[in-house]
Amino acid sequence: MDRRTFLRVGTVTVAAALAGCSGNGADVSDIVTGPTEYDLTVDAGETITVELSNQNGDATGVTITWPSGSVVHSGEVDGDGEVAHEASGSGAFTVAVEAASRTAVRIVVA
Repeated sequence: MDRRTFLRVGTVTVAAALAGCSGNGADVSDIVTGPTEYDLTVDAGETITVELSNQNGDATGVTITWPSGSVVHSGEVDGDGEVAHEASGSGAFTVAVEAASRTAVRIVVA
């Protein structure tokens, strides 16, 4: 797929950003301070990697949801870390981040 669409939904505002990408996948970076969701289109076999760096060392919740609404990953990252999920099918996935405090988020699809 030549283009991915990311939609960030914050607690108060809604912002949309298009991330153009080459055959290597998509890459988006953000700073969040509360619950935030990212909707992205992924092809089968691609891996969604979510890298987190909580600046206060707090735990940050991450949930990756399959297009049908089924949760494929749910857990917490303490301080710095990452989670990954390889898509077994194509579709629109949702990555939800629940940050207790200021957290850097990077999502890569490759």
